[in-house]
Amino acid sequence: MYNDQATEICKYSISINYLADTVRVHKKSIDVLGTPRFIQFMINPDAKVLYMLGTNTRSLNCIDVPSAEFRKRNQYTLHGRYFIKKLSELAGWSLEYPLVIYGDYDAEYNLIVFKLDEAFIIQKKPEEEKPQSLSDEWGSQNV
Repeated sequence: MYNDQATEICKYSISINYLADTVRVHKKSIDVLGTPRFIQFMINPDAKVLYMLGTNTRSLNCIDVPSAEFRKRNQYTLHGRYFIKKLSELAGWSLEYPLVIYGDYDAEYNLIVFKLDEAFIIQKKPEEEKPQSLSDEWGSQNV
């Protein structure tokens, strides 16, 4: 099932895929934080919220943001199956489908707030079924 809400234009987003073991932080999400050298994820389990903080000071649990990766792909890909699994347990997501979460920028704290219960499943529009061969389309008709 295709989710039209997942295609709407949004400035700040991350996508999560357990099966591919990826968390993709999109470039606009990093840019709004002032293109920091590091990002840090913080979770509020009671509110079911993920915070992404940008900083130029290295601290415990921060992640380097390589600028070269953004120039090539407009995103930064992280790997963390355990992190994804914990988020899904907290939010009640299925690990079977990739998700996107849209966030709101909080300028006072220079962070993005992602509400985990507002994640959308990402799926492509179903393609029309095509016959395997002409004989499938025409059946057993003689030509």
